[in-house]
Amino acid sequence: MAPAPRTPKNEKGLEGVVVARSRLSDVDGAAGKLRYCGYEVGQLAERCCFEEVAFLLWHRRLPVKDELVALKRDIGAARDIPQPILDLMRASPRDAHPMTVLRTAVSALGAFDLDAEDLGPEALLGESTRLLGEVPMLAAAWHRIRNGKDPVKPDPKLGVAAHLLWSIHGKRPTALAEKALDAALIAHADHGMSSSTLVARTVTSTGSDIHAAIAAALGALRGPLHGCASERVMDMLIRIGSPDAARGAVEAMLGAHGRIPGFGHRIYKEHSDPRAAILESVAVRMATKAGETQWIDIARALVDIVAASKGLHPNFDLYAAPALYALKVPQDLFSSVYASARIAGWTAHVMEQASDNRLMRPSERYVGEPPRAVPGKP
Repeated sequence: MAPAPRTPKNEKGLEGVVVARSRLSDVDGAAGKLRYCGYEVGQLAERCCFEEVAFLLWHRRLPVKDELVALKRDIGAARDIPQPILDLMRASPRDAHPMTVLRTAVSALGAFDLDAEDLGPEALLGESTRLLGEVPMLAAAWHRIRNGKDPVKPDPKLGVAAHLLWSIHGKRPTALAEKALDAALIAHADHGMSSSTLVARTVTSTGSDIHAAIAAALGALRGPLHGCASERVMDMLIRIGSPDAARGAVEAMLGAHGRIPGFGHRIYKEHSDPRAAILESVAVRMATKAGETQWIDIARALVDIVAASKGLHPNFDLYAAPALYALKVPQDLFSSVYASARIAGWTAHVMEQASDNRLMRPSERYVGEPPRAVPGKP
């Protein structure tokens, strides 16, 4: 007896559909936990630097001292951006969104990488390392270019977090600011099969190069429902203005049947996003140091009001926005900072996909017109 034909699972937005097996991040929505290769993300943010976490995602173990030193050296050596890429950025409209320019620059970088067509593990690891040096540099370079300044001269001795802040502001960050951004980068390094990660793995599954995969992921992260959501959170906090106005603002948003930025997550339904606590801590430390706590105070007021009215928990955007704002990162540069962190996870997924590849070709359910004949001509 022939087996019954298998009916593909049909879920809008691919919710709950498993598309890959991964050894990278474990997104445990039921428990409200996020682990990278078995380690709790909160512990990693407390005890590790971002480069250690990048190594962990690439090798599935934490580095020993000599390996960490070598990785930092290699990332630092990759920060020199080819002049034609900088010229391309200078030719971009000054009002272009930073993510649009970053996506274009990363795509163009593929033409300058001698290993671009090599999908072997050694070549992909080298390209991933270079991208971790290049992408934060590109993100900061565009901010300076659009303001009529030259990009800073790369300093190979600085870590990713310190160099990113220095490249944006043109001055060395404090140890507190460096540690705060380091924790934020770790929280953003990977998050399972997010939309942008799925895109990166899909492009890799076709046999395309890593720059194409990362450019595609950047395009997905550019969307307001993904990486750019934190910009909307900061808009909301600024519009509300004070904790006393939070309740009225929530009522107005709900009355207009609108979403409340910074709340709700498809995976974390019964718990807060575990990354939110990391970003809240960063925001509190930096805002307290600067004497500007109103944004984090508004965010905290919103948590209680939204929980009572809608039963929703905060996602990482609610605290990521005031955290980066307290670090003096321009609001429209938030997503580029996230991308600088997510390079670690995206490239890890590219390497994992390439190591045991099968072309991604999902099914669809046709719901159009029934079979019919083309009318004959008179």
